[in-house]
Amino acid sequence: MNSNLHYECVLAEHAVLRASEEVNAADVERLAARIAQAGQWTTPIPIERSTGIIMDGNHRWHAARLLRLSHLPCIPIDYGDPRVRILRWVDGSDFPVTDIHATLSSGRVLPYKSTRHLFEPPLPELCHTLASLRRLSATARSAGG
Repeated sequence: MNSNLHYECVLAEHAVLRASEEVNAADVERLAARIAQAGQWTTPIPIERSTGIIMDGNHRWHAARLLRLSHLPCIPIDYGDPRVRILRWVDGSDFPVTDIHATLSSGRVLPYKSTRHLFEPPLPELCHTLASLRRLSATARSAGG
């Protein structure tokens, strides 16, 4: 795999992202508390570029809502991108992207820990302070966004 393939990181609106899997509510609360204590957001959420489907990071998306963040660091990428591989958590076999789309199209989300997304090269870490993300959120709210 070509390690020179870089990812684009953008600030995406929370409201346009689409949850793809169920989450554990207690884990979401613990994650939100850890992020708040650290005062920074370090892990971007990979999303499908054309639909906003959260590939990995459903707990982080829910934690952002608890933290009242309207914009999140995301990496838009296509499921067809060779840097993305989707596996089943249960046995490590390939998970068809058509199953993800079919489930979400029916108005449901996948059960907890259905998919495991692998990225090669690994997704970058970043550092956005919560203060800067909250300022952006406040600006978007005052602008009607």
